[in-house]
Amino acid sequence: MGYMRHHAILVTSDEVLIQKVHAKAREIFCDPFRWSIHCNTERMVSPVMCGVVNDEFSFFIAPDGSKEGWPDSDTGNALRAEFRDYLESLRYADGSSSIKWAEVQYGDDEGETCITADGDAARRQAT
Repeated sequence: MGYMRHHAILVTSDEVLIQKVHAKAREIFCDPFRWSIHCNTERMVSPVMCGVVNDEFSFFIAPDGSKEGWPDSDTGNALRAEFRDYLESLRYADGSSSIKWAEVQYGDDEGETCITADGDAARRQAT
């Protein structure tokens, strides 16, 4: 028997780069041969939205909705890891990035809410 623990990824960048990253998210999360439930773009990856100021654009990847330990949850974990690896691959030579992102955990049956991964972790570790 599994328990609920939601994971979502939030992504923000400039207008050009966000389109590239959004397309990759749609590729990773919405390929029906890789996802065990019927999936379409609107189900997992939100549209790109514009912030009110500073021309920053964002989207999010919704939780898989499966209970921890179930096959769909394991698939979601693997796809989120693949997407995080992709985001990390876009870093500049100096380690910086124009992509701001965080994976959050919430709605946990045990009340554990936290940031599980983020684009600033490497910079924090370097200091």
